[in-house]
Amino acid sequence: MTSLAALRPEIEARGAQLIQNRHPAAIMEATAILAPPWLLALDPRGELASIVGGVVGTPTLVILNHEGRIHQRLLDELDGDTLLATLDTLN
Repeated sequence: MTSLAALRPEIEARGAQLIQNRHPAAIMEATAILAPPWLLALDPRGELASIVGGVVGTPTLVILNHEGRIHQRLLDELDGDTLLATLDTLN
């Protein structure tokens, strides 16, 4: 499986941006350890998760279209080819 960090250049070339949703303690720990090259969102009350229809398992990747509507939800392990192909359908 391909990591999001490895896919970042191709994701950004498609005009997309990654935002990872975590709870405050987890986000601080993840930032210190992993230093991910994308935005991290604090979501202590689960409001962001609620806006995108909830998170029923992890990892959950929600792809929004240019209008901010859900285009697709990818659950479980990331398949880089599927992610990039999905982003290509947005343009």
